[in-house]
Formats: sequence, structure tokens, C-alpha cells
Amino acid sequence: MSRSERVLVVSSDARLARAVGERLVRRGIGCDLAGDAPRAAALCHERSYQVIVLDLPIARLDAADPQTWISSCRPRPVAVALKGAKTPLAPLRGDVVPMTIDRSYDLETVAELVATTARDYAARAGPGGPAVTLAAPV
Repeated sequence: MSRSERVLVVSSDARLARAVGERLVRRGIGCDLAGDAPRAAALCHERSYQVIVLDLPIARLDAADPQTWISSCRPRPVAVALKGAKTPLAPLRGDVVPMTIDRSYDLETVAELVATTARDYAARAGPGGPAVTLAAPV
């Protein structure tokens, strides 16, 4: 891996987080896992991520608002919401979380979408920040 693509997976479901993380690592993407919003916020400020995957609903969301910590990360990562059919996106704004992936997709597809987005972000990063083409629409 010549670039340093890195993804943060935020999920209170440890099995799901590990499964997505393992699939990303197999694709050559570095991956960190956080079980709740405060831990994710701390990691986001310790490292640079191209993509943050938010498995909704997020544990301890009231303790660390993702819109605040994602917006303050430099460089700012692309945030992806992974959600079930009945899980609301609120209170996440589209300018902070521009991409949603339905949980009904198999994990290989989820990992491929996230890996493609991370690679595109890393390849386009430059002065003034990256111009990102999302791997899937909202």
C-alpha cells in the first residue's frame, strides 16, 4: 500500500465492526474500530482517516456529536452511515454524512464501497483538501 488509506468504523456491534474491519484490511485499507461516539471522536483527532463508517444508531451519541468532531477533523474525512431500513438518519446532516449504505448489502459490498471511497480520497488529496467522488449515492 503506497498511500496510507485508513478507515474508522464506529459501531456498538463489535462483531459487525470486526467483520467490516477484516474485509477492509484484506483490501489493503488500514482500519480502527470504536465502540461509541466519544472513543471515535478521540481516535479521529489522533489519526487521519479518509472514511469514517458510522453504524447507526451510534452508542453514546449524546456524549460526542459526530457532526462536531467529524467537521473538525483535518483533513476532513468522508463519513458514511451504515443503517437498517428502520433506523433514522436524524440528527445527521447530509453535508457531514453525505453517503448512506443500507445494512441489507452483504459485508463484502459494504467493504468494497468504503475501500473505493478511501482510495479515491487518498488519490485526490492535495493542497486545499481532497475532491472526493463517492462510491455510492446517498
